[in-house]
Amino acid sequence: MSGTAEKAEESWGRFERHAGLIPFPAQELIWRDRVAIVGMGGIGGAVAFLAAKAGFGNLTVCDFDRFEEYNILEQAFATTKTVGRLKAEAAAERLAEHADARGAIRQVNLKVLSEEDALEVLDGASLAVSGVDDPFARIALARAAKALSIPLVLPVNIGWTCFVTTYMPGGPLYESRLAQHAGMPGERLDIDDAAVRELVLADWDAWAVVVGGFDSDVNRAFLLDGRRQYPYTAYAAFFAGSLGCRELMRLVTHGEPVHAFPRVSLFDLRDDSRPDVSGVRSAVGELLTAWKEGGRASMYQAWLRRERGDR
Repeated sequence: MSGTAEKAEESWGRFERHAGLIPFPAQELIWRDRVAIVGMGGIGGAVAFLAAKAGFGNLTVCDFDRFEEYNILEQAFATTKTVGRLKAEAAAERLAEHADARGAIRQVNLKVLSEEDALEVLDGASLAVSGVDDPFARIALARAAKALSIPLVLPVNIGWTCFVTTYMPGGPLYESRLAQHAGMPGERLDIDDAAVRELVLADWDAWAVVVGGFDSDVNRAFLLDGRRQYPYTAYAAFFAGSLGCRELMRLVTHGEPVHAFPRVSLFDLRDDSRPDVSGVRSAVGELLTAWKEGGRASMYQAWLRRERGDR
């Protein structure tokens, strides 16, 4: 028996309940591939935890932040014992107890600010997950993943809504779609330009108020003040994390995701509905058009008209 076969035989016990769902050769691929997960907060932490439970033994976990007390009810690796600790450090320590013993957990304490940062984090990975809520970090990660020819899974939880999509190496990216909507040339946004940065933030805020299910005060803060954080719950974050982990499994076992961008899967956890993606994009487009015409005040008025049913 070869060394690889012997190791596989030794580890098979933990995957016994996967038998009949995931063939053992596919499970071998799962624990062999390295997954880089950026962000160890609500989404990234959920994906990392579930990925380890799914058998991914080679994980890169990245975050720059430390756990705060308010993270305890929201994030997988936040506990009374980890408050004050580096998120990546606490996550790596816990994942080492769950992941395949033959695998390796790589810890990176870094805030992704550029494509170069993203390339450093994704080094050696064959799959990547964005668990960050900074839209510019997402753009950097998408660019780096495309440069490395690896898929980037994007699971998102905004309030009561969860969605997931995957940027494939040969497919379009979010920024190319936004540039097209804004009438800008090319497929890459100049994110060093102040006006472009405002466009990206306005787009994200529009998505938040259209799908989040927040009350009017929170929506007002998004649209008028550019609020950067939003309320969420652990079970919604884990639901989104489950969608992200499903994409990882499909990429390994089938070579393609369930939803490759621009396809997006949306779930509203308030009533178990599946919002129409084209309708959501249309609503976001209306708010962005209002923003381009008159800034955040116009965007807020456009949202109020939608809420009242005025057209």
